[in-house]
Amino acid sequence: MDDEALRHFKAAQTAQNSGSLDVAADEYLQVIRLRPETAEAYASLGLVYSAQESYEQSARTLLKAEKLKPGLPGVSFFIGIDYARLQRPALAIPYLTEAVRIEPKNREAHTWLCRALWEDGQISRALVKLEETSNIFPSDAPLLLDLGEAYRKAADRIVQSVLSASKGKPLLHQIYGDIYKDEHSWDKAMAHYERALSEDPLWPGAHFGLGEIALATQRLDDATREYHLELQMNPNSAASLARLAEVQLLKGDVDEAISLLHSANHLSPEATWNALGLPRTYPDANISLDEQLQNKLRESMVLLEGKQASAEKNLALTVAQVLLSKDGDAPSAPEWATSGSSVKLQKPTDLFKRSVASYNRHDFKAAASDLNKLHKLRPMDLDADYLLARSYRNLSYATLERLLAIAPTS
Repeated sequence: MDDEALRHFKAAQTAQNSGSLDVAADEYLQVIRLRPETAEAYASLGLVYSAQESYEQSARTLLKAEKLKPGLPGVSFFIGIDYARLQRPALAIPYLTEAVRIEPKNREAHTWLCRALWEDGQISRALVKLEETSNIFPSDAPLLLDLGEAYRKAADRIVQSVLSASKGKPLLHQIYGDIYKDEHSWDKAMAHYERALSEDPLWPGAHFGLGEIALATQRLDDATREYHLELQMNPNSAASLARLAEVQLLKGDVDEAISLLHSANHLSPEATWNALGLPRTYPDANISLDEQLQNKLRESMVLLEGKQASAEKNLALTVAQVLLSKDGDAPSAPEWATSGSSVKLQKPTDLFKRSVASYNRHDFKAAASDLNKLHKLRPMDLDADYLLARSYRNLSYATLERLLAIAPTS
């Protein structure tokens, strides 16, 4: 760069640093007039245009810098930002991807890429990228908040889509029943489950939902009836067997509880564990017991101690301990399933069955990954999409728990 061009370049930098953007733009244009091959002048001018919110002009200018000197630091990043601000996420994505490659520790490059993927409708890719970014910056509380919110928004979006496609179908009422049950709006939940059954008396899941409400409100006989009705429609419902075992523990019949858990385990240890709220589910599946049931459960624990060692005995004791604990803390992993038990965790090859097993195991990332693959193969599989929404919801809760762990006052 000759002396005159260098003088204009320095004058431009001084003006830019002082906020005199119009003067800076004029000086950079003088440099370009004198030395049209100077990529740095185009790059700096592009940043000035961006600061002036002239994003179209900024992108064109930065593209000239990129053409003159590929890989110039910051150029791909700001081209991507310009296109993102111009609401052209598809154009922004390749430049922001390149920016991340050039500067893997540039947090802003990662977050702008996540935003562009989301705006382009690539929701699953955006979530995966956000998770990767949060792993790169594990102590970044705002990033975790963004991730948790993104999972929640994705879940809400899918639920609304499934509800829209389920009009006139029992699934519509199953979903509303689940929503109200999670909110402990028992009457509304019951009405929707019953509506699902009125539309299809063989609809799976509705009797289980009614059983969950009965158990939560400590109507044990009603819960028993509903879980048995669910088993009539779905004999392979390990969750129903597991909940029936819990009812028997509350009634003091530990032999029947162990027998039911044995049957449930061999159908699906993951579904058994998940139905019992182990590890803790979102929202908490464990019930609040009155004093009479607490005393009955303590009696069951004494009886359990005298029973032959087995995975089912261990599980029954764990359930009782969690139900009686004040904070409801549950084990974080199924220790009982690997403590000398003959029960084997399922490894299905079918994508949906595998995602269900992953969901029940609380491996929500694996479940979401398989369900996204399945969505591409079967885009109208509403059951799979609903499970994907529930996976994202649980990932949202788990992410916010991570946030509270690193920023307790957040």
